[in-house]
Amino acid sequence: GAEQAQRLTSLRMQLAQVIPAIERLHPDAASELRRADHEAAPQLHALVDRLVILHGIRREMVATEAEAAATTAAVEVRERLTTGCTTYERIIAASATMLAAPDVARGTEEVLTPALQGLAAYTHGLQRAAGA
Repeated sequence: GAEQAQRLTSLRMQLAQVIPAIERLHPDAASELRRADHEAAPQLHALVDRLVILHGIRREMVATEAEAAATTAAVEVRERLTTGCTTYERIIAASATMLAAPDVARGTEEVLTPALQGLAAYTHGLQRAAGA
């Protein structure tokens, strides 16, 4: 369970870093990511807590029916946690793809080209004035 807990924490931290960049591209998409994380995270962290409890049962009740039941339950809980982590990975992958999308707003070339042209015109005007 420790490996899955670390994986979940790492994935959530990565998502938290991605969301602000997504927000600049598409605020609604960022809101959806936040909502999904806030809804899924408590459920997945509850699975981690269950794994800790099941591990304690297995450690304290060796060679009993409770240990066998806890072992079986831990496998099922770990599978659900792994599925949740895989879904987080897919969300991060989709977010990375979205980060490559062009901005809806004017691109930097559209914004900077007029300034470049204006500077060239000013330079030309200054050169002409100096030569006159």
